[in-house]
Amino acid sequence: MVGLLALVVALTVASVAFNVATQPPTTIDPGFGHFVRVGSADVHYQEWGTAGSPIILVPGFLESSIVWSSVGPILGAHHRVYALDLPGPGYTRYPGPMTLTGQADLVDGFVRALGLRRPLLVGHSLGAAIVGSLALRHPQDAGGLVFADGDALPIGLGPRWQRALLVDSPFFTTALRAATRWPWAARRVIASSCANSCPAATDALAREWVRPLGQGADEGSLRQLMANADYGLSPAQIAAIAVPTTIVWGSADHQGGSLSDTITNLHHPPVHIIEGARHLTMLAQPQAFARAVEAARLRA
Repeated sequence: MVGLLALVVALTVASVAFNVATQPPTTIDPGFGHFVRVGSADVHYQEWGTAGSPIILVPGFLESSIVWSSVGPILGAHHRVYALDLPGPGYTRYPGPMTLTGQADLVDGFVRALGLRRPLLVGHSLGAAIVGSLALRHPQDAGGLVFADGDALPIGLGPRWQRALLVDSPFFTTALRAATRWPWAARRVIASSCANSCPAATDALAREWVRPLGQGADEGSLRQLMANADYGLSPAQIAAIAVPTTIVWGSADHQGGSLSDTITNLHHPPVHIIEGARHLTMLAQPQAFARAVEAARLRA
């Protein structure tokens, strides 16, 4: 028992020392994409295409617009495509509440700031809950939805008190800062969430994926996100979505929740299964994912 206590103390001291020695900048210049002012936030986004109907790609939990880097150019051949960063794991600078409704209103503000008329909203994983919430709160601003590998139900990260202990510990900060310095771990996570063979899971992608986490502002946003991550809609709320919705799901995805519940809650909409893909369908099979989104756009 004494030995275990000594180990915990030693690890805590090492963690605190590492954190003191690795103070990050408040923000980092992305070096790509654009910013648009939405209320008091500066929303970072990428865009592809100059003509056609608008499509907005919304990332999921601990994802940024980088997750759309393979499928965005494909869709951009026939559409105006926008992939935005949500607060926390991306470059968006947002002082508002880290809540589901706050995120949904931010995306809706993005739609209005760019003057987009009833775009197709594609939400991956947690992003499905965000676009679903937007459709409930601002149905006039959504032409259609895609639930991609996300059932929009609460994600369930454990009891709130456990999450609060985690994010307030020095180990949370150490883990974030270590991830930005040694992205090999992120590459392994991306590959395992993509497919058995995922050419998109490169060192370059992993570095770009974790780079925003090196911002001091993001550390605070991620603490709020983790501490308050009861994000999700109830089955009744999902069933009340009146905007045409399509489901896109990886055949081997076990991270996005329940596909069968999603089908039931959305009253049996069109479903596109991406064969061989796990949770990151847009990276595993970008061409097939783009075809599914094109089909959803025709319904919108």
